[in-house]
Amino acid sequence: MHSRGIEAYKATLRLTSEQRDALVGLLLGDACMESRNQGRTYRVKVEQSTQHESYVQHLYGLFRPWVLSGPYQKQGSASNGSTTTSWAFNTVSHSAFRFYAHQFYGEKGKRVPDLIHKWLTARGLAYWFNGRWVHEIQPIQGCDLQHPGLLEARRRTVGSRSASVFRAAGETPAST
Repeated sequence: MHSRGIEAYKATLRLTSEQRDALVGLLLGDACMESRNQGRTYRVKVEQSTQHESYVQHLYGLFRPWVLSGPYQKQGSASNGSTTTSWAFNTVSHSAFRFYAHQFYGEKGKRVPDLIHKWLTARGLAYWFNGRWVHEIQPIQGCDLQHPGLLEARRRTVGSRSASVFRAAGETPAST
């Protein structure tokens, strides 16, 4: 899908600070990036199980300008042979994502960037932990990821186990 109209639209796109922060957190989690043109441009791929549809919808809303079609259901097979259903969406391929791809991917695959302390913000940390939590507990419906109570809950949950991650985000972990 390479029309002049789409290419002209993509030329107008710029990542907002909220999108950049969220992208760092998502890439620390289970979002992934893909290039189909030897690394000139990349797209972001988001996928979660059906029970976490609201989280996918939230992420879609955040990255809506970067997505040409809404979230879709995807069928797959689990390692035990059962059928799985998930919700997913992909952004457009864009050079704005190249920096992040080069930081989060190396020769051996996905990695934590050496300079993560420069890019991880409190908001990014919240997205990283929200992404981790969707595999462990039900998401909070209508959750505001910028709400101070949400970040405080994550600080208390993580405690001293991730003190270095909080320091990277310029924060001090709350005592448990």
